[in-house]
Amino acid sequence: MGLLFNKEIKILLGDIVKYNAIRLKLEKQFGDELSSLLQGQIITKILKMAQIEDNENIYKKIFDGHHFKISKELSPRLYNLCQSVLKKLQFSEETDFYISNQPEINAVSIPRLEEDQKHIIAFNSGLIEKLDDAELKFVIGHEIGHLISKNADIWRIIRVVFPDPNSIPFIIKNKINFWQRLSELSADRFGFIASPNLEKVVSSFFVLAAGISIDRIKFNYEEYLKQNAIILEKFANSSFLNSSTHPINPLRLEAMKIFSESNLLERLSFGQDEPDEKLEAKIQNVLGNFVMLSDSELARHRMYYVASAGFILANVDENISEKEYSEIINTLANYTLFPQDILKDVVDSGKVIEIFENSTKELLTRSPSERYGMFNFLIQLALSDNEILNIEIELLFKIGREYFSFNEKEIAQLIAESIHKIFIPKLF
Repeated sequence: MGLLFNKEIKILLGDIVKYNAIRLKLEKQFGDELSSLLQGQIITKILKMAQIEDNENIYKKIFDGHHFKISKELSPRLYNLCQSVLKKLQFSEETDFYISNQPEINAVSIPRLEEDQKHIIAFNSGLIEKLDDAELKFVIGHEIGHLISKNADIWRIIRVVFPDPNSIPFIIKNKINFWQRLSELSADRFGFIASPNLEKVVSSFFVLAAGISIDRIKFNYEEYLKQNAIILEKFANSSFLNSSTHPINPLRLEAMKIFSESNLLERLSFGQDEPDEKLEAKIQNVLGNFVMLSDSELARHRMYYVASAGFILANVDENISEKEYSEIINTLANYTLFPQDILKDVVDSGKVIEIFENSTKELLTRSPSERYGMFNFLIQLALSDNEILNIEIELLFKIGREYFSFNEKEIAQLIAESIHKIFIPKLF
């Protein structure tokens, strides 16, 4: 498989199975979890019923009134370009395309609420000016990918449930951020199918990064990929914190290169949708290098605290039960895509105590109010295997006194409260 893939992808019209074969498995998994967690079907139903005027799309009125609609009559070249991508991706749901007078190189997709409405995809004028047709087809395909995957619908539900991003509970926010970045990687795959030329995909990312057309410099896409690999390795070996809603460009480019060389594309060209395990393994490996990417330094310390403190308590009797292990992993899963890897890295480091002390100190210094949640995690872990072991209780008292500055009565009350709420004795 070369870097150019020119065969027609035979995605059957409306065939969700083949669409899902294109998406990242992790993206679909997290999207389904978020939709279920936020009661997506019920909220969407309520939104439809809550419309003041039947079958009216407020966004369409705004775009019709303030932006330029790409039409066959006024902009036939751009119109035909958009239509060709819709046809290539076999996306039959009606979609209107607009240009917004904004210099930022960006685009947005807004899903319809009712079936008799139209989706909206809007491009900023800066993007239209700087991308050539092949590059623009990649972006169009990317935005249609958000509609195909229904990720644009999930994002609308998130905005309804949490109109203020700062009000999102931390654990859910982590999941949303993971999912959002994964959804961009899935959308990139649809973009590549729309414009199956890796050189143009690479130049598109250059324009997104630099804000200038490739005509302004002597652009060498092969050299750009080499530099990208070097940058990617540096990021993988650092504790870089990514607060962007999108994955960093080096990661997206590497994921695109892997996808362009995959067997999945060859299979799709013959109308087949068998899973590509090698592709998934390679993507998982790339994502694994970025497990440390989180939205704040506090998030990293919380993650290390759970792994190190959890291991110390669970292993105090030199016998980590299956339930204790699951409790640690399930808690870590709120912070990272790869909880098993984090726990293994902490244990294999040989510095479990040092990591525990450092993460505890950092968390209590920066966010002292978290001390109760941190200590309650350990209590719940001690009770998770349906046994109350004296050695674990002694360790809880020791940690509570020395690290959280609780007196013995406070510790006893906290433990008793958890026993009252969650403890179920082992019956057999």
